[in-house]
Amino acid sequence: MGKFFIWVITVAVGPLMIESQVEPSVVSIDPKGTYRQALSDPGATDSVAIELADLGITGGDLVTLRALGDYAVCTECDDNLNNMLGVFSSSDRLLNASVRHRLPDAIAVNQDVEGRFIGLDTRSDADIIEDFSIAPFPPFVLEEVTVRVPEQALYLFVSSADAFFSDNTDPDGDFALDIRIVPIPSALVLFGTALGLVLPRTLFRRT
Repeated sequence: MGKFFIWVITVAVGPLMIESQVEPSVVSIDPKGTYRQALSDPGATDSVAIELADLGITGGDLVTLRALGDYAVCTECDDNLNNMLGVFSSSDRLLNASVRHRLPDAIAVNQDVEGRFIGLDTRSDADIIEDFSIAPFPPFVLEEVTVRVPEQALYLFVSSADAFFSDNTDPDGDFALDIRIVPIPSALVLFGTALGLVLPRTLFRRT
């Protein structure tokens, strides 16, 4: 009975667990919100800490982050930018906007994200080395990035890629982040199915 139960789990439940990983989550992003230093920027708000566990994401997962929609960098400007930054953290602590490094528990992504680290962004003195580009400038050329979540990361902070946030607007309210776990390659699904077919011969074989 025990061996039969193992076989059923392998064949039936395994593929369902794989499929559950591909469901995306969409989080609305306020273009005025930032985790960067915001001096002389009274209208800037704090980025919201996105709790990874709420999205079924844990350290070590491979995730694709994609910028959705767009925002405007001033009240008179066109609503046509999607530039977005992100940074992982082991806590939801975000210090005062006057502090240069507002995320004391920020964790760098341990990989070269296609050379698109915001550490290369010289337009802002408020840059921090741990953050990375999700949608870099110019807009809509590259709209997503795939990264491995640091092992100790529990939260993700997101910001529009700007140096002044008070006058940012999102007239149609469509600026958002799409987060999805990269699914296990289909080859592994086929391997799991084949294993499920082979196991009965091993488990139930007469000795």
